[in-house]
Amino acid sequence: MVRYGKLASYPQRVDWPAGTANGSRNQRKQNKEVYVMRTLTRKLLSLLLAFTMVCAMVPAAMAADTGTTQEQPSQGENQQPGEGDGNEDETDPTDPPVTPGHVHNGGDTWKSDSTNHWHECTVAGCPDNGKYDEAAHDFGNWTVTTEATCGKAGERTRTCSECNYVQKEVIPATGEHKWVTEGGADQDGWVVTKPATCTEKGEKTRTCSVCK
Repeated sequence: MVRYGKLASYPQRVDWPAGTANGSRNQRKQNKEVYVMRTLTRKLLSLLLAFTMVCAMVPAAMAADTGTTQEQPSQGENQQPGEGDGNEDETDPTDPPVTPGHVHNGGDTWKSDSTNHWHECTVAGCPDNGKYDEAAHDFGNWTVTTEATCGKAGERTRTCSECNYVQKEVIPATGEHKWVTEGGADQDGWVVTKPATCTEKGEKTRTCSVCK
């Protein structure tokens, strides 16, 4: 700590050379000015030294208040290639290599399932599991390819406009027979094959023109 004292007062008594009495007035004035200048110079130097010390201590105090610490190199930062701490991820030798800047290549042939279609990438290490341009089917309208009958199911299909995948769907049997109304049959298709008598029941049949 720098302590500051009071400015020394000018001495009231000065021993002047013999034969000059108390000295001339000009001489006394000049000596007083020299004394004051030296005193002020010493005070200014003390203030300058104190200011310099304060400026040197401020950064250290600010660093202590903010908790600033010097960063230390992390473990492994200065390790040479090939060195490690034993915790590195090991690459499975069975994994296919992934090519940086991968470009798909598989031709124009579509692969598909019941939901989507895609192109198959033939380049090793494809990051998209060998598929690209994958999208859902874009189906057109249904087309009946086989009519359902009274006792037989039918079928209808629709085709994806992009990959030509054909989706098939079963049409249930109608259960509605088409009865033959010709050859002596009535309007409901019944033909009497055995007339009824007073003692015996008769019999009649009808035939479906589709399932017979």
